[in-house]
Order: sequence, then structure tokens, then C-alpha cells
Amino acid sequence: MPGVHVSDPTRSLTYWRTRQSRPEHLVAAKIGRGGDIVPSCARRVPRPPQRGRQVSGTGWLLPHEPTSLAVYMGSQIDLPCKSLLPNDLPQRINWFKDDSALPVYSVTYATNQSQHRTNIMQGRHAARSDWTQRAYFSVLGTPATLKVNELASKDSGTYICQVVISRGTQRNATVHLVVVARASLGDLVHMKTNEIT
Repeated sequence: MPGVHVSDPTRSLTYWRTRQSRPEHLVAAKIGRGGDIVPSCARRVPRPPQRGRQVSGTGWLLPHEPTSLAVYMGSQIDLPCKSLLPNDLPQRINWFKDDSALPVYSVTYATNQSQHRTNIMQGRHAARSDWTQRAYFSVLGTPATLKVNELASKDSGTYICQVVISRGTQRNATVHLVVVARASLGDLVHMKTNEIT
């Protein structure tokens, strides 16, 4: 499953392009500004779960193809949660970033009958401390979205929207986000059209 990862250690962007090499791995290769592959930077990374397969040890199921988004630094993005269906009344919605065990954002709903809710807008929202003032989960519109503003390069990564339904049933959707400097977005689009095989 191809992907793009962006890092900005020296204020210049480094592009990582991945391609499938064996069923269990991907090979990551550094792409230079001229489009050349830097083989000394090749490395093996674990293969992400396939669509519809359970993620080992987590009980997660990825029902949708991942969404890939690229945005400018300082802007706002709506990360879609395609795993939340219009008539769902979930117990919890969690947003995870990369491999973190703790969510960057979560919404918890009443689970006992005395606190029965009639709509999904009655949840208790909680965000990681660095997200408190700049993120909000909205169920207005389809799909529901995690709205994040003031994006920085550190916000680039893979996000999973986990919807926990009653009795522990879970559905997940994946979003790959790349946050780039304004002058670099054209390079990223150009690279996407010239995929490496």
C-alpha cells in the first residue's frame, strides 16, 4: 500500500515513497529534490493491515481504503471518520496517531440506561493537551470529521478513527496526513503523479 511520509529536520522537506516488495514488508526509499532515489536510506517497515483484515492483537478492523490528504502548514483540515455510520450510537470514538496507544482525541458517550442519549451530539470530548485548543470532532455532515487547525509538520502521520459500538464491536478508518510548507505542495503533487515502482 503506497504512502508518503514527510519530515522536516532542517527546514527542507525529505520525501519518503514506499512500494511493495514482499507480501509482509514495504521498502521505504528517500527521494531527493531531483526525484532520484537515495538507496543508502532504504529500510524495511511493517506492512499496514489490509482492508477488511483484523489487526493482530487489537480487535481493530479496517473496513475502508485509507484516505490520503496533503495540506499546508498553518491551515485547517477535516479528517474524515468513514467508520462512523449515520445511524450509529457508539460508546466511544477514538482518534489515534501513528502507533500511539493513547488517543489524540476521544468522544465518550453515556452507556447506562439512566443516562440514555438520543443523539450522537451528546458526547464528552477529550483531547490530548497539545490538541485541546485546536481540534474538535464534528458529526454535522457525512462523514463525521475531526477538525484540526494550526497544522504543523509534526501533525503529519497516520490517523485511525476507531468507533466502538456496543459489546466491544469496533470499526476503524485510516487517514494518512502530510503537512507541507507552501512551496513544497507542488513537489508533492508532482511526485504523486510519477509513482515509483
